[in-house]
Amino acid sequence: EDLKSRFCGDDPVFEGETILAKMLTGSFIRDLSGFESAGNPTGLLGVKIPRPERAADFEISEKTFSGQPTLYRLGSHDFNPLHIDPEIAQKAGLEGPIMHGLCTLGFAIKHALKLCAEDDPTKLKGFKIRFAAPVDPGSTLVTKMWKAEPTDGIIPALDDSTDAYTIEVRVMETDRVVINQAYVLFHR
Repeated sequence: EDLKSRFCGDDPVFEGETILAKMLTGSFIRDLSGFESAGNPTGLLGVKIPRPERAADFEISEKTFSGQPTLYRLGSHDFNPLHIDPEIAQKAGLEGPIMHGLCTLGFAIKHALKLCAEDDPTKLKGFKIRFAAPVDPGSTLVTKMWKAEPTDGIIPALDDSTDAYTIEVRVMETDRVVINQAYVLFHR
């Protein structure tokens, strides 16, 4: 078995014979370009999820705190110094340490659960997101969500057993979009 088939694609995660999850990931390297057509641009990673042009159906904000990356790294065991060491962050071209992307995703999913699923994590069916920019610790995250309908054609394979929402996350202080081209799916 080669590395590509082992670590790429949408291979399911199993517990015994039961599929627990299917994960599909893509990566980027800052300041490099010319790779837009690499891989499978027609697959799920290539699907653009436009933000609706109307006001959001739901909105919530929450302030992170300056020590957020320190706590997150203890629980996640992601000890990348980029998230706590100002010197390392500056060498990477950042102004200072940034929050972990998955910590930012955690806020987004927490907000989605609160707004659209009665805080019930068992209703979460899936999501697709794109990290658009880093988040500085201490920023206020604003999550906006729009109800999607099967007739919208925005979210692929939407069926009658699923509630779907387009989601976008911004930093309140800068109005910078940090998660976009994204959706969240919930079991009805």
